[in-house]
Amino acid sequence: MPKNLPLHPVFLIAVFLIASAAILHLDSRHHPDETFYSEAALIMERSGDYITPRYASGDLRFQKPVLAYWTVIAGHKLLGIHYFSTRLGFLLASGLVLVMTYQIGMVIAARRDVACLGVAMLMCNLDFMNTSIRSTADALQLGFIALALYGLARLALSERAHAGDAACWYLGLGLAVATKGFLAVLLLVYGSIVWPLLRRRLETPATRLPGGRWHVVAAIGGLAVALGWYIAVYVRWGQTALDVFFGDQVGNRLDGLADHILDNIITYPTGPFVYFMPFTAAILIASWGNMKALKEALHRRRWACWLTLPWLGLLIAIFMFGNISRSRYLIIAYPLLAPLLADILLRLATRAHHGGSRLQWWTSWPVLAPVLPGLAFILIGLRAPDTLRSGLIVGGLLLSALGIGAYLWNRRLELPGRLVVVGVLILVAYRGYDLTIGRTLNPSPVPGIADLLAASVPADADLLMFVERRHAPGVHKTLPARLRIVSGDRYDARREWSIDPLPASAATDLPGEQPNDPAAPTFSAEELNTMWTAIGHADAILLATEYADGLVPPGYTCQPAGVYYLGWKPKHLLRLATSPDPDAYLATRRTPYTLATRNQ
Repeated sequence: MPKNLPLHPVFLIAVFLIASAAILHLDSRHHPDETFYSEAALIMERSGDYITPRYASGDLRFQKPVLAYWTVIAGHKLLGIHYFSTRLGFLLASGLVLVMTYQIGMVIAARRDVACLGVAMLMCNLDFMNTSIRSTADALQLGFIALALYGLARLALSERAHAGDAACWYLGLGLAVATKGFLAVLLLVYGSIVWPLLRRRLETPATRLPGGRWHVVAAIGGLAVALGWYIAVYVRWGQTALDVFFGDQVGNRLDGLADHILDNIITYPTGPFVYFMPFTAAILIASWGNMKALKEALHRRRWACWLTLPWLGLLIAIFMFGNISRSRYLIIAYPLLAPLLADILLRLATRAHHGGSRLQWWTSWPVLAPVLPGLAFILIGLRAPDTLRSGLIVGGLLLSALGIGAYLWNRRLELPGRLVVVGVLILVAYRGYDLTIGRTLNPSPVPGIADLLAASVPADADLLMFVERRHAPGVHKTLPARLRIVSGDRYDARREWSIDPLPASAATDLPGEQPNDPAAPTFSAEELNTMWTAIGHADAILLATEYADGLVPPGYTCQPAGVYYLGWKPKHLLRLATSPDPDAYLATRRTPYTLATRNQ
């Protein structure tokens, strides 16, 4: 294998796209926010109204602009309706982020090793990895903002800025506004102040920006892209649409602030350090005992610091005073931050006393870290029930092989290549875990349910979901939307009836949450008849409960339709491995699904 392969951007971006594409189809990787976009896109496709987003209920949803919904629709038109097509556009947008991160690294340092390390640092960032495989506006917005940040970096730092850089800046901002709203406007204000100040140091006749008319043209184009949807919904739906949008973007973000301020103070200031681990730790290791080298590295890239750090600080300050604690909101600064950190790290490796030797060690033996959890999963798999055994063993073997492979590969590389391999290892190990161990411990019942429905129930049949509330409420809440995607929009399980596992006298008392009781409910024939009369008979009934046999009315045939396991923590895996009866322990963590179909 060529020694310089890790330092080639095409290799890194290809690894990211292939490894991420391998898990795009997994329903087990579903995020609740994806429901909003997939449901609205399917409604747009059926109605032909591509301007108005709606909830699954049919209510209007103006909280987010339209571009993310169109991205879902484009995937459906090209490849059909399934998770891979639903998420593909957002993964490609994440690939654009990496391309722009590489280009920004070349603007900042004009060194391929720095730019490639910046790409590696970003592509193994946990927030970025998670965002890239979700069909939500975050990845799309990040792709367009990365394009704008590249244009901004060129305008502020490059001696050879040209009209194309202004086009990237304004067009990227316009597309970002059409994707998620006001954050791109904030970047426009910030950039319009910062880049003229930074560029003053370059202003000579040879480095002046291109003629003003090109900036005007680019700005008008970006403005048209940004405002098109907002004007359309205002004309059609009036001021109400814009009020809902503004409330989601600004007004509602202040509600309940007192309940979140402490979490925000911890989440946002520490987010970049935590999610760029282990590279932020490597910077500390390399600069330990020699702060002079760190100061020199920062001074060397002081203009890039003046461009990057105030933008990151501004985002931290704004989100700290909101009512949501989500570190992923900061990723719109990471295309600038990643190459800057990469340059600082490589400079410390060559300038700091003992910094290079410390990093040489840090990139050798520690890359074997995946071997330990890999061996643990193999041992657990050997003790686990048959339903878990193969996934745990294969996943453990994969993690172990990745750690050993990275160790052997790094022995042939210089330090920049070693650091890049660390990023590749984290990415591939994380995706490999999802593909093997993750889908084994957290299987989705949805694909199996879709297959059973396709074999026994006609499309658009009346499907009822019967839920026992104490079991995995988050899964049940999103299951209808997930079933529509997995089944190609053939089945809708939105009609729901919930019970608590209580004695018969309270079993049909639906208002509010009832205290949970592990005892199985018992129903008389009269009570069952009353309940099903109230519910209304359906073509098929999807039951999320252990007591399906006692709940299904006469005239239906039951068959198993998959399981869902409660969340796994290390202590649960340890109990599984040490339990005298692993099958019995696994049953305590399982929610079975049953599909009852009406007899013909």
